[in-house]
Amino acid sequence: MSKTSSDQFEQLVMQCKSSVYSVCYMFADSLDMADDLFQVVLINLWNGFGQVKDKNSIKSWVYRVSLNTCISYKRKKRADGASRSSAGFLWPQKSIRAARRPCSTNG
Repeated sequence: MSKTSSDQFEQLVMQCKSSVYSVCYMFADSLDMADDLFQVVLINLWNGFGQVKDKNSIKSWVYRVSLNTCISYKRKKRADGASRSSAGFLWPQKSIRAARRPCSTNG
């Protein structure tokens, strides 16, 4: 990915991180789980960012990726019968913890 794409992705994350974290928090059992879900969503966004065709609807795409990632987590959790475990769900090898309270955008 080019430097420009990387900068665009960073700008997108800064604009949408509050709404993404809110979705993750709704599906999580704890703040730590919300942080982990947030990281997985960011990875999924990064992996699909170059394939987004309509840049005008990118915020809708971010929301759908966030929601689908969290729904997949819940389905996997239910299928495994785990009450508070993330066993079998693919998490990144190294997780960079997000701020527990995302910054709000001014404007």
